Amino acid sequence: MGVQRVPFPSLPDALLPFVPRAVRLGALLAIPFSAIVGELVGLLLFVLSRRDLAPPDAHWTERARRSLGARKAFRFIVLYVGIVATLFVWLEAFIFGPEIRVIVALGAGLAASSIADRHRRRFMSALHDRTISMGAWTSFTARWLFLGAPMFVLLGWGAATMPTHFDRAALVHLAIVAAGLLAAHAGALWLLAGGLGILRPASPELRAIVDAVAEQTGIHPRDVLVFPTGGVPLSNAYAIPPARMLVFTEELLTSLEPEEIAAITAHELGHVAEGPLVIAARVLKGLVLLPIVLIAPAYHALGPLGPALAFVAFFVLARGFAAWSRRLEARADRVAHGEHGEDGAVYGRALERIYTTNLVPAVLATAGTHPNLWDRLQAAGVTPAYSKPALPNFRSSNPRVIAIAAVVVALYAIVGTWARGEAEKRVDAALEKLEELETFDAE
Repeated sequence: MGVQRVPFPSLPDALLPFVPRAVRLGALLAIPFSAIVGELVGLLLFVLSRRDLAPPDAHWTERARRSLGARKAFRFIVLYVGIVATLFVWLEAFIFGPEIRVIVALGAGLAASSIADRHRRRFMSALHDRTISMGAWTSFTARWLFLGAPMFVLLGWGAATMPTHFDRAALVHLAIVAAGLLAAHAGALWLLAGGLGILRPASPELRAIVDAVAEQTGIHPRDVLVFPTGGVPLSNAYAIPPARMLVFTEELLTSLEPEEIAAITAHELGHVAEGPLVIAARVLKGLVLLPIVLIAPAYHALGPLGPALAFVAFFVLARGFAAWSRRLEARADRVAHGEHGEDGAVYGRALERIYTTNLVPAVLATAGTHPNLWDRLQAAGVTPAYSKPALPNFRSSNPRVIAIAAVVVALYAIVGTWARGEAEKRVDAALEKLEELETFDAE
């Protein structure tokens, strides 16, 4: 059969049985290696980020302002190290068949992200001056992954397997991804989470508050659920307008007074009451991510300009929907503090407590999907008891993020190159022995 060099990036199926067992077992070390990388970068970022912690007795606005950069850095690094681990291990685990290769690559990515995320939990415990148990953090993270990860898995699958030509197969592929994104933005995952018990039914006390506000506003939700937080400091409430569903976090229910919960309920019911065209636009917002799936055919059709145009389309659509979302939030605020008789002071106090619990800065240079707290309090007729805080300098964490990101790539590049070389030598040695045996049998 002749000695064959190991091709890149994978071995032909016919050669897989001849890979030495030692090489296969060695490749599985990519998972514990990724866990070590996750531990290294998580610990390094934790140590560097501690200087962003304000004293525990500092005003909440100062604690929120100073820590914003570190929190953004942790979110990015936890996601980044998992993606890098998955990609590198996928490229280097060429001695496995495609199914095992996917499992090993995803296992490496999960190991890197989950271990790094342990240190984000430590940072959040120090920031909020409370103990967050590993079990509570894991349960909280798993719930959010259930609600968000399927959409990104669908996007990843769509981008990786998208045909390079715009033909019928590409259109069918695109339609499958689009249907999944639309279903997710229509509330399918929230409904499923409620059905599976991942989200809990509302208590009689919460149901009574919601029913009272619903009678007052004339807006009735179909379902009211609770997102268990287990001590993780996330105080929030969510409306899923296409499903006419309200979701309250456990932390919000324990940190607000009943009248404040009622004011927040009025705000969320303002979203539920949005018209059919607005709700349809919310569902169509899911298609903002669709240009990412088109990168391969765009590159094939237009060269490097194609992916650039895809990213520009994504950026423009995302910014447009964010601005539109802020207008919808302002409208829902009006429902909560005046349009239906709610006391603006109560709503303002509820908002401030939510921002205090979450340590979200009262003022941001660029608002996301919600207006700044400072502006929302002013609109509610509430004058804060403190002066307007300075803008957070979240870019202060950029140098450490860039350095850690470079370290991650360097580690995988160095170890991956060495591992590939060793595997190639062992596989080639096995193939040479096989050739010798075939030659001997022929004689």
